[in-house]
Amino acid sequence: MKTVLNIILGSVVLFSFAQCGNSKEMVYKLQDDSPFIISNATFKEWVAGVAGGGSGVNVFISFTDLDTDKIVIDSVFFRGQVSKVEKKPTAYVARFKTNVNKPLDLIMHSETDQEYGNKAPIKETKFPFEIEDDEAIICYKEKGKLKYFKQKLLREEPDLYP
Repeated sequence: MKTVLNIILGSVVLFSFAQCGNSKEMVYKLQDDSPFIISNATFKEWVAGVAGGGSGVNVFISFTDLDTDKIVIDSVFFRGQVSKVEKKPTAYVARFKTNVNKPLDLIMHSETDQEYGNKAPIKETKFPFEIEDDEAIICYKEKGKLKYFKQKLLREEPDLYP
């Protein structure tokens, strides 16, 4: 009886690990047509006015004829990054951080214990789309399924402060 139990338990463990290497990559298929009309799609680059304050790009997308009962705008893919969208009164906004004007918080020291607190580098994941710098992928849910649509963006000029 003990032998049969060991064989069954061993088989369960063996088959549970057999599926690990067999997982497939998620397939992202772009839609040819969108179920919504985009009235305006722009991006605006920004840099904080203080050293180390950060920088980024905001993507603004306005829709006409968007049925929010059937379609939910989820996120935007842009320049190798993905961001959830925020619904604002006039548009959906996706915010992306860039490396310009980042605070320098890396400590380099001959004594390794002085480097305690440095963050490990973030491993970049493979971006699932090949798009130009002025294009974005809009991710939306329709009938519970995620769908993707490519949109060309217009560049907004940055605000100039005296």
